[in-house]
Amino acid sequence: MLLPPIAAVSTPFGKGAIALVRVSGEGCMEIVERIFRTKSALRPRFAAYGEVVDPENGEVVDDGILTFFEGPNSYTGEDSFEITCHGGAIVTARVLRTCLKAGARMAEPGEFTRRAFAAGKLTLSTAEGIADLIDARTDEAARLSRRAASGALSKKLDALSESVLALATSLAAVMDYPDEGIEDVGGEKLAEEIARLTQELHRLMSTLSTSRAVTEGIPAYIVGRFNVGKSSFFNALVGEERAIVTNIPGTTRDMIEYPISAGRLLLRLTDTAGLRDGADAIEQIGIGKTREKLESAEGKVVFALFDSSEAPHAEDLEQIAYLQTLSAACRIVPVLTKCDLARVFDANLLAPFGKVFEISVEGSCDFSALFSHLEEEYIRDEDALLRGEVLMNVRQYDCVRRAHEALTRAAGFLTEEDNDLCMTLLEEALSALREADGREVAGMVADEIFKRFCVGK
Repeated sequence: MLLPPIAAVSTPFGKGAIALVRVSGEGCMEIVERIFRTKSALRPRFAAYGEVVDPENGEVVDDGILTFFEGPNSYTGEDSFEITCHGGAIVTARVLRTCLKAGARMAEPGEFTRRAFAAGKLTLSTAEGIADLIDARTDEAARLSRRAASGALSKKLDALSESVLALATSLAAVMDYPDEGIEDVGGEKLAEEIARLTQELHRLMSTLSTSRAVTEGIPAYIVGRFNVGKSSFFNALVGEERAIVTNIPGTTRDMIEYPISAGRLLLRLTDTAGLRDGADAIEQIGIGKTREKLESAEGKVVFALFDSSEAPHAEDLEQIAYLQTLSAACRIVPVLTKCDLARVFDANLLAPFGKVFEISVEGSCDFSALFSHLEEEYIRDEDALLRGEVLMNVRQYDCVRRAHEALTRAAGFLTEEDNDLCMTLLEEALSALREADGREVAGMVADEIFKRFCVGK
């Protein structure tokens, strides 16, 4: 279906050396002829230097380079062109207006990629990978998103879909032609294949926590009694003085947040007001917020700090008991601070939480061992991460979960009398997997996904 031309600026508005204006849709060549004056012949995938002119009065708006992409060999699958002009909010807006005056309309957020998806140029998981790549905040997040954008997850989902389809096809043949001597796949062979696929789907589901730890970040809270070194630890991780450090108890009264790269993970680090009794009314509000955050959700990291140079205080013991109540839902990481001083604290008290880390903020801090420990906790399938075969968001997870659930139920209907039910469940699993990659996805779902993109993408 031919769609009307759309136009947008694909680079950020503002002052810069160059900007790029993109146009795509039916009638692109007519628009080019109205707004771009050049001595070169326009050929697909060749750049031509010339002038951008106002189609209404012929005024030269800017000079630049135009590249024409003939459909279907373009990003959107349609005829399209890109104008590289001078950067700057005013000149870029004027170039865009010439395109609109010549017959294009302003593109909606993600509309170029939406058209590419509709034209079969990319799958839904690939499109989501592109959006994640644009939003990446760490090197590892960019690498993972790039693998998704290049189709690594799409290929995995496609292989799983093909396996389920092969099962359904074989079972249908047995059901429709029972007297033709077709090998019966309703028994042991079918059970083995369903079990294998169920395990693969379960393994794929488990990768969501890894991708979220890399791309979205893990909530990480620093807790401990007053003057244990929470703000100093926070500043050392961040790499700059973000939190105020004093010897006065209760200096930190509210939560201070900052994202940091922790090896291959992203931590959404928060310095807290700590946990103590006897605080004034304002500090008590901060302590209440800390407890609320610690108790509200699973999967977070809690850096529990203890002063190695002092014997355990009553507040330390109370904190240990409190953290044990959270250990089922949180990853408690015990940290002994001020380790440049003589050791007094009994580290055996922290044994319930596993490995204890020792730090001193006097001089440079090496957090590599701490980051490696967190990577071991959150990156469970190293090979899948390297291949890019990981689920990137809850939508993909839900589709795979439904496929897993349907196959698990199908395993209970492997008798000849229940073949119809088994077939129905195999079809449900296939439909869910196709939805994960956009082969069977509702228009509203796709629209929400492409709204994540900027206008010019």
